[in-house]
Amino acid sequence: MITAARRLFRERGYLGTSVADVLAESGAPRGSVYFHFPGGKEELAAEVDIAHTAESVALINRLANRESSASAFLAGFVAHFRDEIVASGYCKGCPVAPSFWRWAVQPRAWPRSPAEASKT
Repeated sequence: MITAARRLFRERGYLGTSVADVLAESGAPRGSVYFHFPGGKEELAAEVDIAHTAESVALINRLANRESSASAFLAGFVAHFRDEIVASGYCKGCPVAPSFWRWAVQPRAWPRSPAEASKT
C-alpha cells in the first residue's frame, strides 16, 4: 500500500488520492488499510514520507561517496529526480510536494517528525 500511495501521491497529489484509489492500485483488501494504518490516510501518508526520506538519504549517501565535488553531488541529485520525472512521461511530480500540501490545508501545527505525524 505504501508503494501504491507513494506513486499516486506523486501523480495525483495527496488531496487527489483517496484511500479507495490506494486500495485499487495496491490490490489490498479494504480492511487491511485500517489494520496496518489505524490513522487512515494520514498515517499512510506519514509512512510514504518515511519511505521517501529513506530513499533520499540512501541517494545522498551514494552520491556523497561517489562524487568528488559539491557541484557534481548537486548535479547527480537533481539528475536523479529529473530522470524519474522524464521516465514517467512527466506524470510523477515532486515527491515532497504532497506532504507540504497535506499539512498546508490542515488547520493544525506541523508535526516535528513522521512518527509524530502518524500519531495524529
